[in-house]
This record gives sequence, structure tokens and C-alpha cells, in this order.
Amino acid sequence: MKKISKLICFFFFLFLFSPKVYAYSDDYVISKYDININVNENNSFDIIEKITVDFKNEKHGIIRKIPLQNEYHDNAKISNLKINENYTKSEENKELQLKIGDENKKIIGEKEYIIKYNYKLPINKDEYNDEFYFNIIGDDWDTTIDNITFKITMPKDFDKNEIYFTYGRYGSTDSELIKYTVNKNVIEGSYIGILDSYNAITVKINLPNKYFSLGFIGNLPFIIPIILTLISIIIFLIKGTNKRKSYPVEYFPPKGLNSLDVSYIYKGKISNKGIVSLLICLVSKGYIKIIEDGSEIKLQKLKEYSGRNRCERIFFEGLFSESDVVLVSSLKRKFYPTIDKIRKIKQNKTTQNRYFEKNNKKYKIVILINMILSFVISLLLEAYLENAQLILLIWLLLTLTQVPFLFTKKYTSIKICMGVFCFVFLLGATFILMENINVIYIELVCLLIMYLCLKNIKKRTEYGNELLNKIKGFKKFLIAVEKDKLEALVDENPYYFYDILPYAYVLGITNKYIKKFEGIALKNENFYSNDTLDFNQMSRLMDDNMYRINRIITSHDFEYKPTENYGYSSSSSSSSSSSSGYSGGGSGGGGGRAW
Repeated sequence: MKKISKLICFFFFLFLFSPKVYAYSDDYVISKYDININVNENNSFDIIEKITVDFKNEKHGIIRKIPLQNEYHDNAKISNLKINENYTKSEENKELQLKIGDENKKIIGEKEYIIKYNYKLPINKDEYNDEFYFNIIGDDWDTTIDNITFKITMPKDFDKNEIYFTYGRYGSTDSELIKYTVNKNVIEGSYIGILDSYNAITVKINLPNKYFSLGFIGNLPFIIPIILTLISIIIFLIKGTNKRKSYPVEYFPPKGLNSLDVSYIYKGKISNKGIVSLLICLVSKGYIKIIEDGSEIKLQKLKEYSGRNRCERIFFEGLFSESDVVLVSSLKRKFYPTIDKIRKIKQNKTTQNRYFEKNNKKYKIVILINMILSFVISLLLEAYLENAQLILLIWLLLTLTQVPFLFTKKYTSIKICMGVFCFVFLLGATFILMENINVIYIELVCLLIMYLCLKNIKKRTEYGNELLNKIKGFKKFLIAVEKDKLEALVDENPYYFYDILPYAYVLGITNKYIKKFEGIALKNENFYSNDTLDFNQMSRLMDDNMYRINRIITSHDFEYKPTENYGYSSSSSSSSSSSSGYSGGGSGGGGGRAW
């Protein structure tokens, strides 16, 4: 019994480690095999196979197997298939199987099969070299093949010294039985002898980088974003902005507009900074005093608000709803409902239509559609561009995450975070997954331009544009005003500095404005807790403390619900070497059998 067990084990290990056994068919032989390959510039191959089969026993026909992948690529595509006999096709194990013949009819003797098809490979992942690496005869025929001839037509010039033929079992580098000639871009040759079953003939031609091109279709990833970007720019320039006009110098802001109004008209949106400027406005009017107590900042109510501005009143009452002295730190995540209420007032349609054109949103939608369309079309190019669907998915992710925020002025910090995240994700993913960096650059630049056009469509009404020009003239004055003129204005109005300060704040020129008053005596009154307020103290107040106040009082819990909704290079494989290749290592080929 022990001897039998040892014998079984011996045969088991012998089976495991013995060379691969190939099944040879003597039912037929291939007496002639001629293959014509026309290599296109877009890295597809028009192939004509003329296979003469000598059936020794009665058979229905042959089964031709063409692989759709190898170790270098996946998802080769076969199109324009034509065969001179009846056939059925199926796909199994990443292989196209063509069952050629009539199941009701048997053949004996010679029969010629002509198979025509286009063989398209995915994009080459090797950014340095192109190559034509193809199995003229695959290593999966289960019979011998005689009289093998081939013709390969390349689309343009190449180095004749970079042609390598191999034959034999998979991995062989033998080449001495391959004879060929080169005439311009045409390679013709034959195999001297009879090719054994499960033997391949392979050609590899090392080509310069960018040898293959996808032509017009391949340039569509460049062309489409550029065209749609140009359309978006035209929409932005013609329909989304006002014509530039000269504006006179203004000594004062437009009459009847507080700092929030000026910020809204100037920037085209309701910003947190514009709303927070109401604090400076209320301080300058004597309603509030800023008190610095160590590291804490306090706001003290000096008197009840008696003004007629609705937003100022809401802001004032929101601050002092519980006490006449408020710690700024206590307003964190509590004051945002007040911010939202003010934002809602300023963003109502009546106010918006007074300053801005009604059609702005329509033009935004058009540009948004342009952004999406560029990738919908890319999706249609999936047959030509391996990662078109991936590009679509990534770009749509970037676009769609912004959709809820396109027509709202809220959640500025969230918009920035989401925009940065999506941009980084897009950049990283495309650099990893795309083959041609130049395409990435073009697409990212186009995306950025279209996005900027979308976000900056702020065409104003005639009245709104008139106010904008006055605001620009006022800003120009504050930047360029001489000291003697300021002294004259202060003589006329001792509180000029404080009255204008909230406007300088929203126009982004606070430090420049304050510096203009260096050496000019300023009345403090109840503005600040210190008895004296010099230039350095005021700069610190506006730079540091106002920054802290802005950050704290505009902070909010994310659970808070707002009150209103507001040319590719491609190749047959991705091998990066310039080697001579080996038998059976290229694309295509396959084999077949009789049935």
C-alpha cells in the first residue's frame, strides 16, 4: 500500500512540473497563410488575412480566435469585420471567437478564408517611445502552417534598423528563418519553412515618440474645451460685464449708500466682510464702543439705534439681544442667523434687479452647460480615448459640487474648501491616470477660465453701473489724496476719518487709508477704549481685531439651516524598452482550430 501511495505522489508531482502539453490536430493543416497589415496613423490596423486550409477529414470550417488583450494592454477593439463565409462571433476570456462555416455543411480538401477587420489598440502608456509590436501569426494554432507571407505598410517614415522579427514558441527570440525587404514604408517578407503548431511570428518596430497620432478625433480633447471656453469668454465680455467708462474722482461715497451697499455694488456679491463693516459704521455713528480687555474684545452699546437703515438695525439688535455689553467670543456660532437675515434682505429680487441685470443667471447657466458639454462629448470619444469616461467623471465631480453654490452668496468658506478640494482631486487624478500631460494643462486652463467667467458675470444695470463708477472714483481718491486735502476735509468734518473708515475697509484699502492720516490729529470720542488712538493702534485694530471679529461673528454651525436657498500619442503596447521583442509578445495574433 505504501508503494502505491509513493507511486501516486510521484506521478502527481510529475504532472505538476512537466512541460506544457499542446494538443495537436491532424484533421487539417494550413497550406497557405498570407496577411496584409496596413498600419494607420491613429494606431489602428486594417488587416486582411487569407488563410488556405487543407481539411484532411470532414469539417464544417475553422474557428479563428483573436485576442483583445495581452500583458501590455486591455480592451483592444475590432471593427469593420468582413468574412467571405458565414460566421458567428462571440467574446470569451478577452478573446474574439469567429466561428466560420456552415453547421449544415461539411468540407474536405482546400478552402480559402478571407478575414478583413480593423484592430484598434488603446492609448500607449509609454510617453517616450511608440512601437508597432504585433503577432503576424499567433501562437494558438493547433496545426502546422506553410507558405507564410506578409506585407506591412507603415503610415510614414521610420528607422529601418529598428525592425525585429521573431518566431517560435512563446518567448523565443529566433529570427533566422524570417526573410524580408523594405521599400520606403512597406515591409514584405515570408517565413522559410513550415511553422509548427503553437508557434508565433512576431514583428516589433521601435518608433520615435509621437509617431502615432489620433488625428482630428484625437485633437478633440484640445479643440472642444478651447472652443467652448472662447464661447464662454465672448458671453462674459458681451453679456456679462459692462463697458468700461472713465470715472471722475469722488470725495465721498455715493449718497445714501452705507458700507454694505458699497461692498455689494463694488464686488457684485454680499460678502461677510461687507456685513461686518456695519460694525465699524455703527461705531463711527456713536452707537457702539469697541473695548479691548486683555485678550478679549468687548462691544458696548452706547445708545439705542435710531437710524432708518434696516440692515444696520438688524445687525445692532442681533449684537445686543441679551446684554448691553457683549464679548465677541460669545457670538461664535450664535450671530450667523443675523448675518443670514441681512444677506436675505440684500439678495431679494427687487434689490438685485435694481443694481444687476436679470439675465446674469441665464448666462451663468450657458457657461455651466459649456463646462459639462465638453466632457459629455469626451464620453462619446471613449472608443478612441481610453480614459474619456474617467475625465468626464472627474470633471463632472468638480462641476456638480459647485452647482448648489453657483447662485448663492452664502457659505463662502465652504465654497472655497470644496473648490480647492475638487481642484486638487482633479489635478492629482488626471496626472496619475492620463497619458498626455499637455492635454491636462489645456483642460485645466480651460476649466479655470470658464469657471472664472461663470463666477464673475455681474453685469449691472445702468443705475448700478453709474454707482460703480462713483465708487471707483471714490476709491481712486482715497488712494491718491494728498495730506493737505485730508486736513481740509477733517477741518470741515472732524469725524471724516471715522465716517469713511468702513468704506475703506470694504474696498480693501484700510491700511493705505489709515496711513494717509499719519500726523493728523484724530478725535477718539467713544470709538475705542483707549483715550488716544494713534496710527499704530488704529492699524492694529483694523488688521488684527477686525479680522478676529469677522472670523468669530461670521462663524456658524454647519447644521444651521439657511432661511433661503440661494493629440495623443498611442501604440500597440506600452513597453518602455527598445528591445527586439520576442515571439508571441505583441498584440493580435491568436490562433484557431477546425470544427
